[in-house]
Amino acid sequence: MESMGFRDAVVEVVAPSLQKEVWDVRKSGLNIMMSMKGDEKPVSCIEDCAVELKDLAEYTSRLNDLFEKYGTTGTWYAHASVGCLHVRPVLNMKNEQGAAAMRRITEEAFEIVREYGGSHSGEHGDGLVRSEFLESMYGSKMVDAFADVKNLFDPHNLLNPGKIVRPERMDDRRLFRYSNEYRHPEVTTYLDWSPWGGFQRAAEMCNNNGACRKFSTEVMCPSYRVTHDEKHLTRGRANALRLALSGQLGPEALTSENMYETMRLCVGCKACARECPTGVDMTRMKSEFLHQYHQKHGVR
Repeated sequence: MESMGFRDAVVEVVAPSLQKEVWDVRKSGLNIMMSMKGDEKPVSCIEDCAVELKDLAEYTSRLNDLFEKYGTTGTWYAHASVGCLHVRPVLNMKNEQGAAAMRRITEEAFEIVREYGGSHSGEHGDGLVRSEFLESMYGSKMVDAFADVKNLFDPHNLLNPGKIVRPERMDDRRLFRYSNEYRHPEVTTYLDWSPWGGFQRAAEMCNNNGACRKFSTEVMCPSYRVTHDEKHLTRGRANALRLALSGQLGPEALTSENMYETMRLCVGCKACARECPTGVDMTRMKSEFLHQYHQKHGVR
């Protein structure tokens, strides 16, 4: 990297123990970056671009200039050795400005990639984000062939609609976790949630990575290990709280019996606070929920 013009420090890691730590960071890299508090998060749109190694240093420099142009920064990790750095601009996707910036950054970054003869998707799929750009990458004849195959095997468009063939615009907020209708209603809380920007934003820290579903040697999440039910999982509870707090489950959802059943089997072990890559603390959230519930229904 240094000989190819990379302008930051380059460190050789020879000791096996240090190499293990480097690989551990690699495995946890995305979730560590996604643990940023607040509305601005690293956004997946250009994270899989790949260029030849000889162009990588210049490409990264131009991406940094692009982020600066739109008043943001990017997060970086992954496979520098094969020219595929996973880069994500940090944007607030709860508003139109964030969605518009994502589109402009994506379009301009893809132009840069094509200049180098690279690929929009070096390792991952194209999905909802990149499918609309396939024609500029492969040409109209190849995209028409994709459609022919799709129509042959899936004439009713039942399998993964909107991906590869007949895609929606990647900045269509109807596809987003935070649509145009997403709200942050005021909730008077018992605990101090200011480090997260409020109780709802603390619930939003769950990015659905699924680490809590693992049946490994860690503790998280004990109730799920017994029931195998998503609602008894840290992720399921965090999503239920987020949907309730944002009003998507109805006006009384936060203090409903359904929410009580979702939270009931949380044993308060705090394993999620230690083991969740984004630091979701369901024990603390359950305490807040119980306060809200008892305020309405009284103590059982």
